[in-house]
Amino acid sequence: MAIAGIVLGAVALLVALGVEWLKRPQLEVRATDWRATGPVPWVFAAVEIHNRPLSWPLRLLVTRNSADGCEVTLEFRRQGEKALAISEVPARWSGHPQPIRSVPVIKTSESSGGGAVEVDFLPHYDPTMVPGTVRFDVPATEAGQEVALAVLREDGTAHAWGAESYAYPAWKNPNWALERRRYEVTVKVRASGISTSARFILDNLASDFARFSRLEPA
Repeated sequence: MAIAGIVLGAVALLVALGVEWLKRPQLEVRATDWRATGPVPWVFAAVEIHNRPLSWPLRLLVTRNSADGCEVTLEFRRQGEKALAISEVPARWSGHPQPIRSVPVIKTSESSGGGAVEVDFLPHYDPTMVPGTVRFDVPATEAGQEVALAVLREDGTAHAWGAESYAYPAWKNPNWALERRRYEVTVKVRASGISTSARFILDNLASDFARFSRLEPA
């Protein structure tokens, strides 16, 4: 009887450990085709972060946990080189609001003769909103959460992308400027005590929206 009790206890422990392992988030990074909602003079290279749900029979019994507080960092290297081309970039989750607030600007209308006051609301970068844009709770669903890696503008300039991009005119952070060449981009994801990474090739050899947005596995 004692041996049977020990065996049953061991089996129960293994089952409990197995359930906890199944519940752990399982993160994947996949390239995605960024699509604008209308005509815009820029294009993004982007990935999606997936927290894979359990297969159908298992999900009836166990629910995979959300990857809470998920953070993504980007490393850009010129293809064939080991050193970073620019400093590590804290990525911004596209699902969060932009770190922009509308700031009232008071203007005096001289044409009215009476000095009438007008109030315009202009967008203004707010760095206090940045911390909230770099973390995301990724649920275990088939749908992924988008993260942009870099942006190419119609004038041919390309830059790495993050929440701090909004602090610069036309999103052109000089510290994140990308040369006319191919880059190996490492996407590192961390959340809930787990981590994963994936590498992609970003083609910036020409001012070509289609080539730039089509990430290739490294």
